[in-house]
Amino acid sequence: MKALINKAALFFLSIRESVLKKADPIFLLFILLITNYRFSLKIIAIIAIYIYRPNFKFKKSGVIYFYIGIIVLAIFNLLVINNNLHYNYIMVVLSGCLIWAACLLVFHQLVLFIELNTVDKIINSIKILVFLNFLCSLYDLFKIMIITHTLNPYTLISPPPYGISSGDLIGGVYGEMHLVNMTISSMMLIFFLYQKNFVYILFSIIPLLLTGSNFGTLISIASLGYIFIIKNENITRYYIAFSIAIVLVFYIKVTPENLSYLKNSLTKITHQVEHKPKVKVAVSDSNQPPQKSAEDIKIEKINNYSAYKYGKNFNNDTVYHLKQAYIQQQQKLLRDKEDYTHYVKDSIKKAKEKDKRFEYGKLKKFDFNSKSGKLISFMQTKDLLQSNWKYFLFGAGLGSFSSRLAFITSGIVDDSRVLMRIPKYENPLFANNHEAIFRYLLFLDDEYHSVTNLPFCWYNELLGEYGIIGLILFSLFYLGFFIKKIRLLTFGKLLLVTILIFFLFDYWYQRLSVMVLFELLMLLDIKIQSEKAHKHLEEKK
Repeated sequence: MKALINKAALFFLSIRESVLKKADPIFLLFILLITNYRFSLKIIAIIAIYIYRPNFKFKKSGVIYFYIGIIVLAIFNLLVINNNLHYNYIMVVLSGCLIWAACLLVFHQLVLFIELNTVDKIINSIKILVFLNFLCSLYDLFKIMIITHTLNPYTLISPPPYGISSGDLIGGVYGEMHLVNMTISSMMLIFFLYQKNFVYILFSIIPLLLTGSNFGTLISIASLGYIFIIKNENITRYYIAFSIAIVLVFYIKVTPENLSYLKNSLTKITHQVEHKPKVKVAVSDSNQPPQKSAEDIKIEKINNYSAYKYGKNFNNDTVYHLKQAYIQQQQKLLRDKEDYTHYVKDSIKKAKEKDKRFEYGKLKKFDFNSKSGKLISFMQTKDLLQSNWKYFLFGAGLGSFSSRLAFITSGIVDDSRVLMRIPKYENPLFANNHEAIFRYLLFLDDEYHSVTNLPFCWYNELLGEYGIIGLILFSLFYLGFFIKKIRLLTFGKLLLVTILIFFLFDYWYQRLSVMVLFELLMLLDIKIQSEKAHKHLEEKK
């Protein structure tokens, strides 16, 4: 017993030494607070870090210019373009500008952290963050297992947030937002692959899989495949092969329902337009279509219905196939009677139809089977830009068309208590477009609740609220800052492409979490390669 206690003491002493001497504990605490879901902790983090390190000497860079430019554009829209000086809207714009200012202040601290620390110390700090997230993700899973009384909650037949949706509760160290955990874990997976650190590859990929984000997993696998092709190192390829094997085992053994859901989602994306069978019509010599009898028309309708229903052109035995359709329908009704989840969903739907928020079921409707909600939201953004030259150049204004703030101030989503204190504001442009998509999604069954249908997207925010000028600012300054240093980037090149894809998932800047880690890793890559280049020059001399 004494020996066990001594070993435990030595273990904790080694951890303490790693945190205090091999990492930057102050900055690690800052990262933990700033990336947390709660906005109050982000405010505390920014105030505390500037008290600890009161440095306001901002170095000129494209990222700084972007953040300043987007704030100026938001204020210009408020005062000149929209001229909407209603108190509630002024408070929305002020809140949005403060969030942008927070992004700027955090980036400045990232630059200082990179400059003041060695590469090893920065990497050790990142390792501790990833390890803590791994433990917290497992803790989230353990809580779900206790609540659901099962070792594998992913296979449980249950309405959300459990069953197949259990991954939505795996926020890890970042709090109540599984997409943040998924996105950051995906970026860390890429980083540690380039570091050839197998242990931390595992610490990254396991939380990624636990979140249950199918499209996040697909993006990560695509990244692994790219690294496998461009890297000639056997050790890296072994790690990639093992990582992909973990993903396959997880989907087959742990979340088979997610695998089926992924297949269905991919099928919907690749077959957005349903192909209807062509009906051959004989044409007479006079080039006039022949007259059809009532019986021929009836048979053709039956065939067309069968073809539409089953994806085939049934020319014979239509009565048999219609009878089979009736039998299948009756079997489904019987299964529904025995299915607990069916009754829960039915009860939820009836409750929604009586809910004022859902306009008693009389919502603006969208066909998500023919077009995904995301695609519809892009079309709405395009229509906005084409409707007016002011919208085309400057957008509808901060918080007026598509952003996290727009959803919060409209009252349709619950969020941080701090942000919920912003006065209520709802622009008709938002209410009739992206909010309408979101409301209808909430009204529908959970099978439609996917990132492919959610209108959340940085590109919708950028173009919808800041217009083409906002796009120019983003492309010229933010992306331009990293593209100018492309020769210094290794894993950063892939991270840059990856974040452009992840921008389709959410309003990441207003989350003040994912972009913090993205910028940290990009700056770290630049520092690593700059030091290597400098060392190479010194050796030549």
